[in-house]
Amino acid sequence: MSVLANAVSVGTTPTLICSGVGWALLQNLGSGAVTVGGPGITTSTGIQLPATMTSPISLRLYGESDGEGDALYGVVASSTSSVAFLLLAFAM
Repeated sequence: MSVLANAVSVGTTPTLICSGVGWALLQNLGSGAVTVGGPGITTSTGIQLPATMTSPISLRLYGESDGEGDALYGVVASSTSSVAFLLLAFAM
């Protein structure tokens, strides 16, 4: 198992936040809402992370048959917002 941590600037087009197999903790650090989901995410689909979250949410990322993990993307309605993640990754 490995631990990956970073903060990603999410814009108005789908932006890769993290990918892999394991548990991801996400926290929106910005002043605008971020919607998260797959590569075709829009602001009207997916799960919304409210502005300036005080507690992170956890999501399970699963592996694919080709050995690759799931990828989580984010998008905002305007400007940018930073999303911090901590990924506890499992080996495939």
